[in-house]
Amino acid sequence: MEPRGLAVFDLDGTITYHDTLLRFLALAVAARPRRLLGALRAPWYAVRYLLDGDRGRLKGDLIAALLGGTERHEIAALASALISRLRAGG
Repeated sequence: MEPRGLAVFDLDGTITYHDTLLRFLALAVAARPRRLLGALRAPWYAVRYLLDGDRGRLKGDLIAALLGGTERHEIAALASALISRLRAGG
């Protein structure tokens, strides 16, 4: 069994004042615009969310669609860039 990692997003209201998940995903897409192709499935995710109301599943699907297959070092670099932006913006 391959080891799995843990990603922490969505800390708005906990240690930040604003959404962090969408900012992180936007930063990832800006770094590699082809990731936007994963967003083609977003309408399906939205419909399913309207039917089942599962925010966790919606977020997980979006993360997988936009970040699936991304190497750990790139996730770390994106996280560092986001942290720098969050610090600069309060």
